[in-house]
Amino acid sequence: MLLLLFGVPSTGISVFIAETGDNVALRLAAAATTPIDPHFCVVAPPRLRTLIPASTKMQKFDTTTPEGRLLLSVDFSRLLPPGVTIASAAVTIAVHTLSVADDSDATDRLDGSAIVSDDQTTISQWFQFGLDDVDYVLTFVASFSDGEIVPLAVEMPVRLYS
Repeated sequence: MLLLLFGVPSTGISVFIAETGDNVALRLAAAATTPIDPHFCVVAPPRLRTLIPASTKMQKFDTTTPEGRLLLSVDFSRLLPPGVTIASAAVTIAVHTLSVADDSDATDRLDGSAIVSDDQTTISQWFQFGLDDVDYVLTFVASFSDGEIVPLAVEMPVRLYS
């Protein structure tokens, strides 16, 4: 599974990071024949925003507009020991402390309860109608079948494009 693809500016070289079984591989791709965009290009499935925890810093979903209704997902498979699954899940929401705007009804942005995938490795949550210029923090809390509880906070920015 391709996790990240990026170009090295002014070299014509592409690098990709891919998951190979239990490992993550960093590989040099073939030299590009066209100029490479120096920005990172993250490959994600359409209409499903899925994060795979890879570090301790706060992750961020792609920005949406106030009219957006999105199914946001966090894949915990890398954190699950062999034979362990997600037994239950919860998602909470708050406004980021550094947000430019506020939303006194932030909990209204969550539509329904947290959803655990059929393979019990991913938690999903519907997010809807965020307010312009508000940065929300969604905390996906996975309770593993071995008793471990793992929270993961993810930023969800909302912007009105002009």
